[in-house]
Formats: sequence, C-alpha cells, structure tokens
Amino acid sequence: MTDRATAQPIPVRPSRFARIEIAACGALAGSLLLAAIGFGVGGWQTAAEVRDLMADRAETGLAAALVPVCVERARNDPNRDDRLAAIHAATTGERDIVVAAGWVAIPGNTAAHRQAAAACLEALGIALW
Repeated sequence: MTDRATAQPIPVRPSRFARIEIAACGALAGSLLLAAIGFGVGGWQTAAEVRDLMADRAETGLAAALVPVCVERARNDPNRDDRLAAIHAATTGERDIVVAAGWVAIPGNTAAHRQAAAACLEALGIALW
C-alpha cells in the first residue's frame, strides 16, 4: 500500500501475536546462550559438582591436619623401628600397617584415614605405594 499524495509505502506493523512470538524466541535464545556460556566458560557449577568438590577438599584438609599427629605418634611409638621395618618390607597391597598402627586414627575415633596415612608415610620419608 502506498499513500497517493506522497507516494511512500505505508509501514505495516506486525500483529500483537507476532511481536510476542519474536520476543519469546529472543528470550529463549538469550537464556540458552547465557546458560551455555555460564556453564561452559563462566565457571558456573551444578550443586552435585560443588558437593563433590567440597568433599574432596574436606578429605584433603583432614589429611593435611592429621599428618603432624601421625608423625608425632610415629616418633613417640615405642615399636617404631619394628613398624617402620615392616612398612619397608611390605608389598604394595600390605601398606596398611600405618593404619593398623593407629598413627593416623583421629583422636577419639577408631577409624583411620587412608589419604592421611599416605601423606604420613611421605612425611616420614617412606616411598608411597
């Protein structure tokens, strides 16, 4: 359509439904792009990833906190020489002697921490398995 007096086309406005459809498609595309960039490059993490990360950090922190306790217990153990000789003689699968000796047990708890046992052996200068 044209206006006969000016001979210019009359602009045609899209319908209300078409405008809503365009806006919805734009919002959807923008949210998908935002999520892809956020999780891919932006460092966003899901709750499960954060739980796993925090569990790993807690284990590492506990092991680091138990190493001085383990080293002190190893130095004060009256059977230290016998146990160190047994550790050196043990094969890869039998290196639970540090755990069995109680050097890495949490004070007040009977359970031992394997990661702390490995760090304790390293602190005592014993090759890891």
